[in-house]
Amino acid sequence: MPALTSTELAAFRTHAEELLTDTCTIQQVTRTADSIGGWSESWTNRGTGIACRIAQHTTRSERDTMGAGRLQESQYWTLSLAHSQTIAVTDRVVVDSETYEVVALNDDDTERVLTRATLRRAD
Repeated sequence: MPALTSTELAAFRTHAEELLTDTCTIQQVTRTADSIGGWSESWTNRGTGIACRIAQHTTRSERDTMGAGRLQESQYWTLSLAHSQTIAVTDRVVVDSETYEVVALNDDDTERVLTRATLRRAD
């Protein structure tokens, strides 16, 4: 399959970004060493009012617990952002007062139309 031209890719990106109807805040962590060899974390906003879209999905995997298989569900969300939006796997995302941790990114796609992050709810 031939690669997209830069004009085609720009058109896809523009159209996809029109579908980002929610907004979020992306937070980055700062770690400060303390006097007992550990550190404390504080979160600052990398950006607010960022256009996004979030969708929940559930994965199921079988887990063997002491010889008895058990089905375990994990809930994850896919966050879609503009292709040029900065986000890292060490960041947190706040959408509608819910806080999520970033667990994966699609930041290495050649012809990325949107940036996608896999999230899980922060404890």
